[in-house]
Amino acid sequence: MSVQFEDDQYRANITLRFACLSIYWREEISVVSSSNSTLTGNAFVVNLSTMTFTPITGISEAITNIDYRAASNEWIIFTTTQVWRAPATGGGAALIGSVSGSTALRGCVAHDGSILAVAQGVNQLVRFTYPSSSPTVLGAFNGTPFRVRRFGDSYFSVGEFSQYQTTSGLAGMVNTNVNGNINDTFSPFPTSAIFPGGGRIRDVLIKDNIGVVIAYRAPSPSQSWVAVWSGQVAPYYVAEGASTWGPLEIDQSSSIDDVTICADSWIHAGRTFNTLCRLRNLSSIVPHAYPTATIGGVQDGCAVERFLFNTSEPRKVFLLGDDGTVMPLFVASWNSTAVRRVGNLMCVGYDSNVNVWTPLTVDVSTIPNDGTTAEIVPRLGNLSVPVFSCYSKVDTEILGEVIDPQTQAANYEPKYHSGVAVTPLPGTRYERMFRGSMNEAINRYWFAVGGSVTSAVTLNRYKHDWR
Repeated sequence: MSVQFEDDQYRANITLRFACLSIYWREEISVVSSSNSTLTGNAFVVNLSTMTFTPITGISEAITNIDYRAASNEWIIFTTTQVWRAPATGGGAALIGSVSGSTALRGCVAHDGSILAVAQGVNQLVRFTYPSSSPTVLGAFNGTPFRVRRFGDSYFSVGEFSQYQTTSGLAGMVNTNVNGNINDTFSPFPTSAIFPGGGRIRDVLIKDNIGVVIAYRAPSPSQSWVAVWSGQVAPYYVAEGASTWGPLEIDQSSSIDDVTICADSWIHAGRTFNTLCRLRNLSSIVPHAYPTATIGGVQDGCAVERFLFNTSEPRKVFLLGDDGTVMPLFVASWNSTAVRRVGNLMCVGYDSNVNVWTPLTVDVSTIPNDGTTAEIVPRLGNLSVPVFSCYSKVDTEILGEVIDPQTQAANYEPKYHSGVAVTPLPGTRYERMFRGSMNEAINRYWFAVGGSVTSAVTLNRYKHDWR
């Protein structure tokens, strides 16, 4: 303590140092039984506010792509040979049309409400009139088109081709109007990289007069590219070279300075890009911390898993956060390559009829919080399947814990992990996750589990103090 005399006043500076310890005690509330559901189908609409599932029925083929038609509030679903429409909330699907000989359709809703698609197998750009019609062939490619994207009233077809209609000298990209007439033949790649039997442009994003494309060449040799260009800047590569990374899809909801990309594998030229990553500031690739398994599609901040080999391991569906969070929501028994989200509704399509295991749900809405710093925390017991996450909110923000299932025990409790060793992964967020004084709006907890399970759930109240 130091004292200074000045103008008949005494001023003192005091420094206090003390040590304290955060402690908590646990009070058991009750033990309840909880189980999840096993659903069978190839398309589902998930309400992210309530985590309720509604099947889309009537579609028998593998689903390859999903778009949304705002004018009719419907999902537009592309399959091997067919295009379907289904209510945004789920239910029965209606056939729009089909392309004979197609092996995969990927498309988009046009600005006039019609449907455009590229058809692999017959290598055509086609258009359907809503609500149903035979396809109108707008043009043919001399190689494999991969997808078509809409930007305003322009439509960019990308793939592995060098000719569209009678125009040759292309490098895997052509810009047309809704009638299939060519607007522009520019490509950021040379014809020596992208051509039939060579490299393939897999996706494109254009915003604010800036373009991003991803491309991949299968063996041999395997090569991956991420290229950027604008009206003022010539094309340049952010990533290129020998690699099996295989970037697959660009999240079209991305801002141009933070572009989400999914890929086939997690290593590019000796660097870890992961199967979910971001192109930051048009200059560098930043990997998400999780996962490393192959991602089949990413749109609107949602991602779906697929495996390139036969395995019984469950395929997860993820929600992505702005901070790099990747939260597993639920799992299925087989691959998906199609996902789309509008508001709190997410539509997921699968390669075949699969088992979808809904999250294990624990309802805590009736439990009062009678402590100023209490947290109501569930503890699962008698687990026979892995747990990938616990979350309490994913519609407008992500609150929850992501865990490493490799260390899964028979019991699991988020945050406190009583009695078992658990490894939380990056993206975990405990703040306001639990019902308690920090957030009375939390009424349920959901657990992404790797199969059908019934668990004895112990509900505990944790109270904190300082000593």
